[in-house]
Amino acid sequence: MADHGRRGRWRAALAWAAAAGLATLATAGTAGELPGAAQAARMAPTAGRAELRLLHPELIEAKDRKLLARASASFKYFGAMAIVPGRGIWHRAAAAAVDYHGIGPARAAALAVCNARRAASDKPCVILADIVPKGWKGSRGLDLSQDASAELRGKFRRARRHKAFAISPATGNFGWAGGQASLDDALRAARAACADMGGERPKAEDCRAVAGE
Repeated sequence: MADHGRRGRWRAALAWAAAAGLATLATAGTAGELPGAAQAARMAPTAGRAELRLLHPELIEAKDRKLLARASASFKYFGAMAIVPGRGIWHRAAAAAVDYHGIGPARAAALAVCNARRAASDKPCVILADIVPKGWKGSRGLDLSQDASAELRGKFRRARRHKAFAISPATGNFGWAGGQASLDDALRAARAACADMGGERPKAEDCRAVAGE
């Protein structure tokens, strides 16, 4: 049975997994390339909840599968969980990345943390589970985290022009600006808000605009 320290590390990982080293090159879209607020809202996920999809249930014990099923209501999409094969979810290398903009970035973040923690003699980490919007059947054109999707479809859509919405694929950060003098001003302000969200979020260097008008 796992000790409380290991449980605490796993729960902390579920809340936030660092994505150091995952910076990607990205450029801001221009006015002609960006969808407007209404179009972006139609392209983004609409689910208010997430669901956990186990990819390798055979790698963990039945009691841990039940535990994850019970805990899945608190997860936020998009996310992923990575473990060392044969080590289970309580091993120190087990990692989770949640609230990312798409499955790909979430998997990359979880694997990066897990592989950095595992011993050299361990097998490479694998993705144990994905965390996706409830009922998800694939991308609708704009994969956003649960928090970002709610913000885009709510406050951003209602905001005055000129406005823009930016995301960081590497960190899951996002930010937006409205009521600006021009779209260029809105793009700059949105990228700045995305780069430094504050709190426990890391600073992002890859913020790019995904909507604007």
